[in-house]
Amino acid sequence: MSSRVVMGVLAGLLASTTLVVVAAEEAADEAADEAADETPGETRFEIPPLVTNPENLISTGAPEYRYITATRGQEVLFRYALRGARYKPYVQQFATPSGFNVLSDAPPDHPHHHGLMFAVGVDDVDFWAEKETPGRQVVRTVKEDVYENTGRLSITHVLDWFSGDNRTFLARENRVVILGADLVPNARVLVWQTQLAPPAGRDSIKLWGHHYFGLGMRLAEAMDRNGTFLAEGGSEGQVIRDDERLRPGKWCAYVAPAGGKHVTVAMFDHPLNERRALWFTMAKPFAYLAASLNLHQKPMTVKQGETLSLIYGVAAWDGQQSAETIQETYDGWLKAVVVDPNI
Repeated sequence: MSSRVVMGVLAGLLASTTLVVVAAEEAADEAADEAADETPGETRFEIPPLVTNPENLISTGAPEYRYITATRGQEVLFRYALRGARYKPYVQQFATPSGFNVLSDAPPDHPHHHGLMFAVGVDDVDFWAEKETPGRQVVRTVKEDVYENTGRLSITHVLDWFSGDNRTFLARENRVVILGADLVPNARVLVWQTQLAPPAGRDSIKLWGHHYFGLGMRLAEAMDRNGTFLAEGGSEGQVIRDDERLRPGKWCAYVAPAGGKHVTVAMFDHPLNERRALWFTMAKPFAYLAASLNLHQKPMTVKQGETLSLIYGVAAWDGQQSAETIQETYDGWLKAVVVDPNI
């Protein structure tokens, strides 16, 4: 299936707010690109409240951006590491409506855990771990669209997946990440779409992985150990080892105390996905949630001319949300996601 996700128009969103999108520019030289503490320059786009033209948008095609950040006032809603990451682009920050960032990036125990990231093994190359010569997801093109009528930010980019020595072009990915600042009531929601295929000249690719490979989310340190997972239908799933489980369902959520209050985070599976998610969950010694593709039991072969197409959602709330609320949010997200098969 070849398709692109767009967001349905929901009336009344962002009626009294202003969204600012910050695109941080990439430093000119390679040494600066690898400097972890460098603060790059910024280009700001002021997005006003609701406007009348539903097609009104600001579009930039600037591949030099290192980071793309959405803020409201002083609050960071979302930050995407585009070229500011060594091995793969990923969502570095994603906040609840009150501003609590639910993601952790490169923690000391697993420095290859980067916020919300997508990675699998391709042929004999591991794109998940970062040992020795890991695979690299290289940004080729990027387009950022900011829709003024809703305040939604869309990042569309093409990634070339190379072996660690840069000699083998293994796969091409079309990725769309959409932040719906207020897509559903009382929650922040984003959409992640990946289309992965063999590049021209390659007959097929074999996708493989451990039981947690796929779209994975390392949660904030404050959420470690003391939380509870909820899956659609209440399934406890299969124990893999220790606290690690694989759970079926249309969605899976984690509820945990953090900073003197509770926070809820959920991931959503789309019914059009060619392989349904098995939710990898663990709360101890750290909290992790992933849309696993079950590649440890069933590796996939994608042939030339075929595409693996995946669509997921992520939602973050303040407070302890019930299974009923999460289901309602999932249903609202599903209605708001429109798949255009002609793009």
